[in-house]
Amino acid sequence: MTAVTLSKGNLVFYFPFPTVGGVSILFIRLAKVLKEHWSVVLMDHPDGYMAQNLPEGVEFLSIFDKSSLQPDSILILQGCHPWRIANFEDFPGSIRVLFWHLHPDNFFPYVFYGWRNRFPHRLLHLFFSSNRLRRGKSFVVKLLARDSLFFMDMPNVRGVEAHLGINIESPEKRILRISTDKAEGSGTTTFSHEKLRLAWLGRVEDFKTSILLHTLERLDKISCPKSKFVIIGSGKDLKIVENFSKSLNNLEVLMMGEVDFQQICETLSEVDVLFAMGTSALEGARFRVPTILTDFSYDQIEGFYRYEMIYQKEGYSLGERIDHSHLEDTCSLGSLLEDIALNPNLYASRCHEYWKEFFSPSVFVSEFDSVVEKTKMTCKDIVDCGDHLADWPTKMLYKMRACQGRYNPKPGWQY
Repeated sequence: MTAVTLSKGNLVFYFPFPTVGGVSILFIRLAKVLKEHWSVVLMDHPDGYMAQNLPEGVEFLSIFDKSSLQPDSILILQGCHPWRIANFEDFPGSIRVLFWHLHPDNFFPYVFYGWRNRFPHRLLHLFFSSNRLRRGKSFVVKLLARDSLFFMDMPNVRGVEAHLGINIESPEKRILRISTDKAEGSGTTTFSHEKLRLAWLGRVEDFKTSILLHTLERLDKISCPKSKFVIIGSGKDLKIVENFSKSLNNLEVLMMGEVDFQQICETLSEVDVLFAMGTSALEGARFRVPTILTDFSYDQIEGFYRYEMIYQKEGYSLGERIDHSHLEDTCSLGSLLEDIALNPNLYASRCHEYWKEFFSPSVFVSEFDSVVEKTKMTCKDIVDCGDHLADWPTKMLYKMRACQGRYNPKPGWQY
């Protein structure tokens, strides 16, 4: 796919990623919504996921053609350190930049994080992380001062505050909630089959794996209602989950694999209760599926995680890091599923109305336009301050990895 001649005043979504992911799907769907009001461009690898799923009426530009952007474009990036973006200085300096914080750990500042609680490793952890922490804090403060950083929900605000040791004033004014396609599924929800059809929708890797394994284990131990569980998605941890599923005694687990996001409506029509986080959870609510929003963890979950419906979460949360506050003394998951089975239409309607009020396209467009009008940070501002250059611990770490043959940044990213 070749670069195109771009029109004036482009809205540019930048996210190079080879396979399906929440950010890629989010940007594709927002491009479809916003193309009615903007000239929209998706920037990706020529063979990346967004490039291969380019909506009609939306333009494409390779990430290797940054200098081809019109100088009055507005660049939308997932919240990240700009030194992660290869050749950031190639962007025209006058382009305004909006960083959208889409994961609580987007500005995670630590190197050798696993050493933080072990002496003397803790000293090395603090030494190597201090510079990145200082630079990350400085950069975020500058973005906030220029109205160029917004957060998808309150957990993302709290994540930045905790990681960088800052206090974000009036955080509710910094929220830009994500959105989906238009509404679907307005009929009545009923369960008329022998087994409750439960499902997981989303990638099966990294911070999502622990809660998925925990969910399978919990479901296996509750005797009522009878259920089967379908895993919709793929990822590097799929084999781990598949092997774990074979050890279960009561729960029937089926692996569906990855489903094209354009077929999600048909797929979810066969689901009674959905477990998901992020954009996947919104899909369930949009299609009137009773949706339990799961939080995330990089570690094995000890104790009883408390499962809640998507509309019960605070701060428009679509997933946050699990800690002791997310645990309960006794397992209430069985009771929740029983109540959903008895009142499916009630739960479906509540999920759908929650999506309609806070995450529907019409709500998003009005909020997005006001946010874009305010953003002031430019690519030149970032380059002039040197914020596009990696800190020395990062450079050293990746040189060490290169010497060991392990230098392998994600495609399209510098580090």
